[in-house]
Amino acid sequence: YFEGPAQILAVVVIPGLTMLFLFALPWLDRSASPRPERRVGVLAGVAMIFAGIVALTAIALVEDAGNAEYQEKK
Repeated sequence: YFEGPAQILAVVVIPGLTMLFLFALPWLDRSASPRPERRVGVLAGVAMIFAGIVALTAIALVEDAGNAEYQEKK
Protein backbone atom coordinates (compact mmCIF):
# COMPACT_ATOMS: atom_id res chain seq x y z
CA TYR A 1 0.00 0.00 0.00
CA PHE A 2 2.97 2.28 0.49
CA GLU A 3 5.27 2.24 -2.50
CA GLY A 4 8.26 4.35 -3.44
CA PRO A 5 9.06 7.30 -1.20
CA ALA A 6 5.94 6.65 0.91
CA GLN A 7 7.51 3.44 2.26
CA ILE A 8 9.29 5.47 4.93
CA LEU A 9 5.85 6.35 6.27
CA ALA A 10 4.87 2.69 6.65
CA VAL A 11 8.22 1.48 7.93
CA VAL A 12 9.34 4.28 10.25
CA VAL A 13 6.73 6.97 10.91
CA ILE A 14 3.59 4.97 11.71
CA PRO A 15 5.33 2.38 13.95
CA GLY A 16 7.34 5.17 15.59
CA LEU A 17 4.24 7.20 16.43
CA THR A 18 2.54 4.08 17.75
CA MET A 19 5.47 3.25 20.02
CA LEU A 20 5.69 6.87 21.17
CA PHE A 21 1.99 6.80 22.09
CA LEU A 22 2.39 3.53 24.01
CA PHE A 23 5.49 4.85 25.78
CA ALA A 24 3.67 8.06 26.74
CA LEU A 25 0.54 6.35 28.07
CA PRO A 26 1.56 6.54 31.75
CA TRP A 27 1.96 10.32 31.43
CA LEU A 28 -1.09 10.83 29.25
CA ASP A 29 -3.40 8.96 31.59
CA ARG A 30 -2.76 10.44 35.02
CA SER A 31 -6.35 10.02 36.18
CA ALA A 32 -6.70 8.66 39.71
CA SER A 33 -10.09 7.23 38.84
CA PRO A 34 -10.25 3.70 37.39
CA ARG A 35 -13.55 4.54 35.66
CA PRO A 36 -13.39 4.18 31.86
CA GLU A 37 -15.63 7.25 31.40
CA ARG A 38 -12.79 9.43 32.64
CA ARG A 39 -10.25 7.86 30.32
CA VAL A 40 -12.06 8.09 26.99
CA GLY A 41 -9.20 9.73 25.06
CA VAL A 42 -6.58 7.22 26.07
CA LEU A 43 -8.91 4.25 25.64
CA ALA A 44 -9.88 5.51 22.18
CA GLY A 45 -6.20 5.65 21.21
CA VAL A 46 -5.59 2.11 22.41
CA ALA A 47 -8.76 0.93 20.64
CA MET A 48 -7.51 2.49 17.39
CA ILE A 49 -4.21 0.63 17.74
CA PHE A 50 -6.01 -2.67 18.23
CA ALA A 51 -8.37 -1.93 15.33
CA GLY A 52 -5.33 -1.27 13.15
CA ILE A 53 -3.79 -4.59 14.18
CA VAL A 54 -7.00 -6.45 13.35
CA ALA A 55 -7.39 -4.64 10.02
CA LEU A 56 -3.80 -5.30 8.93
CA THR A 57 -4.10 -8.97 9.91
CA ALA A 58 -7.34 -9.33 7.94
CA ILE A 59 -5.82 -7.63 4.88
CA ALA A 60 -2.78 -9.93 5.02
CA LEU A 61 -4.93 -13.06 5.34
CA VAL A 62 -7.12 -12.07 2.39
CA GLU A 63 -4.15 -11.21 0.18
CA ASP A 64 -2.29 -14.41 1.10
CA ALA A 65 -5.38 -16.51 0.37
CA GLY A 66 -5.51 -15.07 -3.14
CA ASN A 67 -1.79 -15.43 -3.83
CA ALA A 68 -1.19 -18.73 -5.64
CA GLU A 69 2.59 -18.55 -5.27
CA TYR A 70 2.30 -18.10 -1.50
CA GLN A 71 -0.19 -20.97 -1.24
CA GLU A 72 2.19 -23.32 -3.12
CA LYS A 73 5.07 -22.57 -0.75
CA LYS A 74 2.90 -22.77 2.34
